[in-house]
Amino acid sequence: MRRLLLIVLLVAALAPAGAAFAGAEHVKFTFTGQTFSDGTQNGVITVGAKKTGGGSTTVVCDYYTEGFQTYLGQFQSMDPDDFSTNAETLREFCLANYENRVP
Repeated sequence: MRRLLLIVLLVAALAPAGAAFAGAEHVKFTFTGQTFSDGTQNGVITVGAKKTGGGSTTVVCDYYTEGFQTYLGQFQSMDPDDFSTNAETLREFCLANYENRVP
């Protein structure tokens, strides 16, 4: 009986912590063969988008030359309007912000 009571108390104590992660979303995509606005062809974009259960968002775009040979920089946004889990939307977002990257 004591064991059951201990389990019930443990589950009740951890429930709020689990609820904070319940609304979390996270996606990652890699796009090859991209042409960047500076003329770089066959570039690679890796993008990760994350929304926490608390509602904060982050989208991170990393840019590389073909085959990940050279790192070209990163663009990051914490604007909730930029968050998406759709691959094509994120690809277009990263391409549109290539010029805004930090090398």
